[in-house]
Amino acid sequence: MQDDVSKQVNAIELICKQCGKKFVYRTYQQKERINRKKGYPCLCYTCLRKHRKMVKQKQQNIENKKREIDKAEETEKFVEYLNRWKVVNYRDVVPANNKVLYIIGNGFDLMHGVNSSYRDFGSTLGKNGR
Repeated sequence: MQDDVSKQVNAIELICKQCGKKFVYRTYQQKERINRKKGYPCLCYTCLRKHRKMVKQKQQNIENKKREIDKAEETEKFVEYLNRWKVVNYRDVVPANNKVLYIIGNGFDLMHGVNSSYRDFGSTLGKNGR
């Protein structure tokens, strides 16, 4: 029965509900919509593209707002976490003896003002003649 209906389909003119212009609803488009069990379109191709673009933009705006909220929450948690720690300048840390080795990494050294980059290490070796 569905094949009989699709064989009888002819191109028709419809009126766009958004812009009011007439548009041709072609035979192949009708067959596709019949296969997907959808009715006649209410928007012309131009208005449909604008509508889809607007929907996509709204979705992106929602996602951006969600990301901003998540970032603000994450930043707040991070600041709260940082406030738990007591920051001490590396110059204030005095070892009990000369055999103490401090291994500092992941930005901890830079946060406390230690010149610990590879370049600084090389210049230190050069100054000390090692």
